[in-house]
Amino acid sequence: MPRSNVEHTGARIAHIRRQRALTQKGLAMRANVSKSLLSKVECGQRPPRHHSSRHAHARSA
Repeated sequence: MPRSNVEHTGARIAHIRRQRALTQKGLAMRANVSKSLLSKVECGQRPPRHHSSRHAHARSA
């Protein structure tokens, strides 16, 4: 079991991104966030913030 929800969420984002053959840069562009921010979230260095429109847009990728 993951130590925190943040760690779990970042890992899930990375896993789904890879399944869809997206690079961090590609997903970041679709979600309208910086590649740096996405990288930090995936690594657990920064907690994700819920932005429903960005989340829905990224999920539709």
